[in-house]
Amino acid sequence: MATALPPPLAFLTVFYFYPLLSILGLSFAPEGRLQLGGLAELVARPYFARVLWFTFWQAVASTVLTLLLGLPAAYVFARYDFPAKSALRALTTIPFVMPTVVVGAAFVTLFGPRGVLNEWLVSTFAWPSRRSTCSTPSGSSCWLMLSTMPPW
Repeated sequence: MATALPPPLAFLTVFYFYPLLSILGLSFAPEGRLQLGGLAELVARPYFARVLWFTFWQAVASTVLTLLLGLPAAYVFARYDFPAKSALRALTTIPFVMPTVVVGAAFVTLFGPRGVLNEWLVSTFAWPSRRSTCSTPSGSSCWLMLSTMPPW
């Protein structure tokens, strides 16, 4: 006798795994047979190779930064009581409870070409005027790190 999937697993299967596997199947086996020629052609193009490399090293950099800052911070939050602990906990929870678009807009407001923190960085470190911090690789790493750091 077959048993039914638990509701969360059934939901994931229907709304996540089935569409994902269908898209992958259509992408890599459009005629029912595995064809990787399109993928090889895509990777051979310099533009897409640069984008894939940027995506890869950006993911590695933000993961390393998150681990370097997140693990010690989580340890401190778990083991010690200090002033403003609840306020800092609330601030680190914001990216998880706010819609992604709102968090992105806030990040651009702070670090965009005319952002408050970007203006401070430009004046403090004598960067070229109106340089947008959030469109640089270091800004992207910072954004990814801040948006994936666990709320303590």
